[in-house]
This record gives sequence, C-alpha cells and structure tokens, in this order.
Amino acid sequence: MNGFPSDEQIAEMTKELTKARIENWLATDLFTWQWWLILAVFVIPWVVFYYKVDRKQLPKLLL
Repeated sequence: MNGFPSDEQIAEMTKELTKARIENWLATDLFTWQWWLILAVFVIPWVVFYYKVDRKQLPKLLL
C-alpha cells in the first residue's frame, strides 16, 4: 500500500483514543472541587428560585 492507514485501522484508533479520553476524564476531572463548583453554580439558583417564588405568580414568571 501507500503507507496510509485503512478505514478499519482508523476506526480502531478512534475507539482507543475515545477510551483513553474517557479514562483520563474519569481519573482527573470528574468529582474535583471545580466539578462540584460548576454543579453548585447550576443547581443552587434553581433551589433558591423554587423556595422564593410566589406560587400564584409562577405561570406568569415562567412564560
């Protein structure tokens, strides 16, 4: 051949790279303090909104 990888080889390398990226993400990024901070920034406003909103005004607020 001319030295280029076949489609099957490219597919296999892509699978291996994806697996390596997932393993790296699980080992280094998931459940770090930054991950918890981002989760809190997204969740806490919804919790505060839920407890502070006037239920009578809820349809008007959401629309």
